[in-house]
Order: sequence, then structure tokens, then C-alpha cells
Amino acid sequence: MITILLIFHVILALIIPDKVLANELFKDDFSNVDFTENNWEFINIQNSDRLSWKIVNEKLVGQVSLRQGSLYLHNKNYDLENYTYSFNVKNLGGVDQWILFRISEDKEDYYLFDIRYLDQYWSHDCNNFRLYRHGSTGYKLLKEVNRGNFTNFFDITQNEWRDVDIVLNENNIKVFFDNVLVMDFYDEYDDFLERGSFGFGNWAGEYWRYDVVNYFDDVVIKDLEVILSTPKIVIIPGLGASWNTLAMVSNLQVDDDQWKITPFVHNYDGLINTLKENGLEEGEDFFVWNYDWRKPVSEISEKLGDFLDEKLASDEFYLVGHSLGGLVARDWLQNNESDLRLKKIYTLGTPHYGVTKAYEAWSGGKVSDNYDFGTIVMNVLVQLQKKNFATTAEVLRNYVPVIKDLLPNYVFLKKDGIIFDNSIYKNDYLIQNNPQIPGVFNKISEYFGKGIETKEWINLKESTVYEKTLSVWLEGKPDNYEYGSGDGTVLKKSAMFVGDDDGENREYETNHGQIVDKSLGDLIQIFGLEANEVGIEDYNWNGKLVYYIGSPAYLEANCDDGQAGRSDEMGFLILDSKSFGECEMSIVGTGIGDYHVAYGKVGEEENWKYFEGSIVDEETKLFEVGLDDGQMINSSENLALIKDLISKHLGTLMKKYPNNVNLPRALKEVKRDNVNEMLAYLFKFRAGVSETQSSQLILDNAIVWLERNHQKTTFPRAKVGYNMSKRMIGFVDLWGKFMGRRNNNPSQFGSINYLTMNNYLELQKKYLDEKKYGRSMAYGWALQLLAKQVW
Repeated sequence: MITILLIFHVILALIIPDKVLANELFKDDFSNVDFTENNWEFINIQNSDRLSWKIVNEKLVGQVSLRQGSLYLHNKNYDLENYTYSFNVKNLGGVDQWILFRISEDKEDYYLFDIRYLDQYWSHDCNNFRLYRHGSTGYKLLKEVNRGNFTNFFDITQNEWRDVDIVLNENNIKVFFDNVLVMDFYDEYDDFLERGSFGFGNWAGEYWRYDVVNYFDDVVIKDLEVILSTPKIVIIPGLGASWNTLAMVSNLQVDDDQWKITPFVHNYDGLINTLKENGLEEGEDFFVWNYDWRKPVSEISEKLGDFLDEKLASDEFYLVGHSLGGLVARDWLQNNESDLRLKKIYTLGTPHYGVTKAYEAWSGGKVSDNYDFGTIVMNVLVQLQKKNFATTAEVLRNYVPVIKDLLPNYVFLKKDGIIFDNSIYKNDYLIQNNPQIPGVFNKISEYFGKGIETKEWINLKESTVYEKTLSVWLEGKPDNYEYGSGDGTVLKKSAMFVGDDDGENREYETNHGQIVDKSLGDLIQIFGLEANEVGIEDYNWNGKLVYYIGSPAYLEANCDDGQAGRSDEMGFLILDSKSFGECEMSIVGTGIGDYHVAYGKVGEEENWKYFEGSIVDEETKLFEVGLDDGQMINSSENLALIKDLISKHLGTLMKKYPNNVNLPRALKEVKRDNVNEMLAYLFKFRAGVSETQSSQLILDNAIVWLERNHQKTTFPRAKVGYNMSKRMIGFVDLWGKFMGRRNNNPSQFGSINYLTMNNYLELQKKYLDEKKYGRSMAYGWALQLLAKQVW
């Protein structure tokens, strides 16, 4: 089967070769006048002389006046058949700029491509492209492209250098103007011009205002050769599917080839394994391109271009992009429309018009309520970097700017039930690039999911003065949602292009994570391969316990339900949650330095945690977690680690604030095993210098310690504590409204405390419902400390 398909591809390539190899046949940059004069000749077509063409500053310049016209033609290579003709042009005045190709030796037969510039003195007939064929009976118009029939149009303005590439392949003529395909024509006559030379022309006609002046430079002719190899396949994963520890933990710049597939991501295994089963070799016949998905789409696509040029410089290829990966592939195409290596792009669940949940991340720092690998990785990233910023929204805006490129490009907000279409958060990337999409419909097919409730509308309610002070939820915060059809992440209407009805798009009853498996059969058929039946994995991470550790250490788990494991080569350890049970976790040093641990339960975004500490080679530090939510439990082992972590943070703060008297006192109380007094001194320090990053880490770590003081708490007392916390926040809300009306807004420090209070209130309620009354009271006690520092 594979042999037959390969023969088919070879025959197809022989019939329709469409790949340019770097086999230069002729080149002239007009820097050598003698060379130019020996290789070009002047032809008068109306009232012109030899002086209508000259070399000026190493540029070829043609200049004619009213009712004048002349040609400047290459005087060799009349036997050229399939070739590419590339050059730069500029028009300084007039309308017409002629490009000639497949010129017969007697100069009687040729094709003429007319670039007709936008000229204010000839506005009734300009700003378009025309293709003519010249023969014994004169000129015959073959095709015209103007605003009426070319969706991807732009003004052909004067006084700008433009890149032109003409591809001649049998009876097909393609013209790219600044990398945009502006002409694609097949000469269906039996006597189409098969071969000939090339050149330029100037024509003034009845244009009278000024001389017609055209510049030409950097002419390159390349042979169009046939590709006999099977096209390669490049898989571009989605957001969060690639990982590099140095980049994610330390925010260092890392080379592209150092990014690897995120270890627990298996959404692409079905496709990869099927390609391998067909005899394709990874790194030779197909590639998985991993990348820094945090960057803006335009920057990612530039990196993709570098990868394609390095690995597939002379190969045709397909691009298969999942989710964000499809947007990256599309962006590369829009900037490389003339690259004939590309066979086609297949976008799988790609948000071509954005995704609603991106607004929640960008506006308010809400990571996601989906249960996918992107949510997991984003939560880990937030924990690793939150100590450097005031809010989660600030972390995401600074560390993951690609989110802005994923904001919805459709109307999706309502206030008080009324559509609100004037958001301050604009997706400039899609606004700029989406109007150009129809020009590349023939190179893209969209595969998308449907039938699953997907956020379409966000109904906003008024946000608080504290949130607005921190630039969080400036337009209001989500109150409820309305849903449309999609894959649970991307709406169907966002994953398919308006107007692209070529019949090659596919829709599936599937969620966002499964769409690669669901589309596998169609993709493999397109690639001319065979597919065994592939099981559709669930890819639902809801309830999983996720632990990440950054070097120099690894993490081991031994659970009393039999689960055991060690963090993988990139630092991840995944466990199943259970309603009861515990795990002993070991941090084992592999060197000397600081380790970083981020952890949480998928589906409980408010309860992800982070801690960091110091370790030496072969040292082991222990802590214990519950299998129900993955959090540290109230145990002597955990208390020892927590005191160690708090002492480290206090020591770091003492170096930064050497004259502060409260920090040494707080450290002394740690040694005395007095958590209440330690926090009292910490909050005196916190209020004095308005420090929230390190002191917040200390407070988060101290919750388990605080729980020891409340481990005998009963339900009635815990319920009273929760109600008191609710009333306290309600009072703070009312006071904020009152002060806001008097134009007396809270400080950033006070507003951060307010946001933390609300997070703690959610956790206080969670543990109350789970009958963990001591933990619930610990959060309530910490909430009271924060409340005193809002105003």
C-alpha cells in the first residue's frame, strides 16, 4: 500500500511540480553596468529611445512620458520553461508597471503582468493587477484582479519597495506581491506559451500629469524542479503542551530545541504512533515542534519559520496545528503565502476568532475551569511566578502575553443582560490578521468540535473598588455564563472561518483534548497512509493531584492506597485523588541550591500552593499530603518543614530589611513554636513596609501550623467563624463603596489584602463543607489578620 501511494505521489509531483529549489539560473542586482548591458536589450514600442532605461544608484530605472512606451528584456535563455522570476519594484509616478515573461526569441509572443498603482491623477482606473497575453494580433486580457473579485486586497501604493515573485509551472501562472498571492491563472489554450525569457516594461499611454517612473532591482531566476519525495508532516501542539524548566521556573531565554513535550501530555500519541506504524521516522519524515507558547503568536510563528527553514529547507510539508498550534501555523502562512513548500495546514480546534475564557484570564487572572493540560501547566506557572507580582492577572499579563492574542474577536460580554461590545481589552492581533484570511482559504482546512457546552457569553456584575485599584476585572467580573456549541474550550463558530465553505472542513462530536484522536482517520487518509483503530482517550484531568518540583531535587510519593511514584525528568508527578488516605512525599536533593514546589488539585483553582526551600545533595525533606485534595495535612513532619520554610523566608526578608525590628522577633517566635505571635510580628512588618510577596508565602505556609491551634474545633464553632468572615468581607465591601464615592480609593497594599481575604473565604467554606473544621478556622483566623490591613 505504501509503495503504491509513493508512486502516486511521484506521478502527481511530475504532473504538478510546485516547489522551488535554490537552483539559480540568472541573477542581476544592476551593480555592474557592463554585465547588465550584455544581458539586456532595449525595445521601443512607442516613441521611446534607449535613454528611457538607465542604471541609477545600482537600480534599473525606466522613464517614459505621454504616449511613450518601451521594454527592457533579457536577451538570452529563450528556452526557459518552468521557473520563478523574483525581483523588487517601486513606482514613483504613473500607473502602469509591466512585467514580461516567457518571451519568444522574436519578441512576438509573451505574457505581460501589469501592476497598476494607485495614482491620484488617474483614480478612475488604477489600483489593480492585469494579466495579458501578447501575440500576432496584439494584447489579449486574460485576467484582472481588483476590489470586486479579490477579498484579500490592499492598496498598491507608490513610493514603496515591493517584493514580486512569479512562479511559472506549465500552464499555471502564480504572482505573489509582497508575499500575497494576487494572481493564480491557468492558460487553458492548447498553444499556451511553454518557454521564453523575461523582462520589464514602461508604458505611459494617455497619462499626462508626470513622467511614468519605475524602479527594478535584484532580479533572480530559479529553475522550478520536481520534488519526488513524500511531503513531511509537522505537528504543532497547543498551549501548555511544551515545557522547559529553565524558562518556566527562572524565566530564562532558551533555544527552541530545548523545549520538549510536557511529560503528562498524551493527546498527540495516537497521531505520532500511527505515523510510526506506517514506517515514518520522527525527526526525518515527521516532526513534533515544541515551543515557548507564552510568547505572542507573531513571535512564535517566526520561530516556526526558522525551524522549517532549518529542517525542511527543500521539502514539501503539511502543518497540523492543535489549538494555539493552528493559530501559529496560520500566522506563518499569512506571512509566507508564496512559500511553495507548504501543501496544506490543518487546524484542530483552533480559536481563529479567539476564546471566551481568555478574557477571564487577561481581565481577572482566572486561569480556567477546564480540566485540560493547558489549565494544569498554567496553574503551575502562576504558582512559580506569583511571588514576583501582586495578582494572578499581573502574572499572566507579564509571563503569558499570548493570552491577549487569544481574546475573543466576537461579541461575548453582557452587562445587566445588555450586550456590551466596547471592551477595553482588544485582540489587536486578530483584528489585524483576520481580514486577510480569505486569501489563504485554499491552504487551510479547519477541523473542529461541536455538541459540548462552551462559554459564549459572560454576564458581568460590578467589580469592587479593590479589584479596580489592582486593574483586575475593570469592566466587571463574571456573574454567570451563557453557552454555545463547541468543544468545551473553543466555540464552533470560532474554530471555522466565515466564508470558507470549500467542503474540506470537518466537524466532530468531541471535546478540545480529544479532537486530535477524533480527526486521526481523516488526516491519515489525506497523508496517504493507513490507520489502525485508535482508542479515544478521555484526557479529563479533573480531580488529579499535580505536583511539580524544580531542580536541584526530585519528588517521591508513597501513598497508603498503594500509589507510588517519582517525578519525571521535567519535575512532574501526577496522583489520583481519593476520598481518604495520605501520602508521604520525599524531596530528595540532587545538588545544592533552592528547590521550588507547586501543587494542587485540578478543578480547585483557588487551592493551588507553592513553597520553596534550600537543599543539598542526597538530603531528604519529608512532608505529608491528603489524597482528597493533595494539600499538606496537620502532622509533625509537616510542621518541621513549615518552620524550616518560614525561617528561610524570614531570613531573606531580614537581609532585605536589616533595620526592621519585627522580623527577628518573628523568627524568634518560630523557634518558640508560637505561630500566633510569629504572625503578629510578621503583620506588623507587613503593614510597615507594605510587603505582600514573601509575607504572603509565609502566611500560606503557616495555615497548617495554625490548624494545630484549632484541631478541636466543632461544626457550630466553625460555622460561626465562617459567618463572621462573611460579615467582615461584607463590611469591607461596604466601606470600599463608601470611600469610593468620596474619591478615596484603597491602596494597592490594602487591595491585595482584600483579594487574599476572598480567596481565604472560599477555602474556609470548602473545608467547612468537608468537615475539616480546624483547617476552616485557620483560614478564618488568617482572614481576620488581613482584614485589619485593608484600610
